[in-house]
Amino acid sequence: MSVVTFETLLRLAFGERYDNFFTETETTAYTRFERAVNGRLPPGAPAHEPSFAFERVRLAVAMALLQLLLDLAHEAHPDGQPPNASLDDDEAAVALKVLHRALREAHSPAEIDTIVAAEADVFERLYTDLFVNDAGEQVLLLFERTLHADTRRELDGCLSEAAKLAQALAL
Repeated sequence: MSVVTFETLLRLAFGERYDNFFTETETTAYTRFERAVNGRLPPGAPAHEPSFAFERVRLAVAMALLQLLLDLAHEAHPDGQPPNASLDDDEAAVALKVLHRALREAHSPAEIDTIVAAEADVFERLYTDLFVNDAGEQVLLLFERTLHADTRRELDGCLSEAAKLAQALAL
């Protein structure tokens, strides 16, 4: 995959919020990932840099998918009131904030795990309390695959699929 696909996904998912939502360090996560896996680490980089760079890309892709899910919910229910209160986009918003906090604050894969694990119940509720339409289900399934991706090939596949899905949804 490429840096362009990564940035395209983030820009499509976050739209005008992109510049205010992400720092340069966050938007260059894929570049750092490529450098890390190609052995072009900066001098003095920690040994965990390749896995940390991988985790940061995974977080950003997962965040983009959650933002797509939120936008789908708002598009389907512009008044903010889902039918029978079965679409609780607050869960997706809270999960997005947890992932963003992990992306912004963590300095290692262990710190990412600590931040996300402390809010594990948010992700459980996301899957159990959320009613979605077909497009939302696609996003949610891809979100789950992204969180389970453990190789570059799998993550790049999720990134590519997410960018195509974001373009198709064009929210």
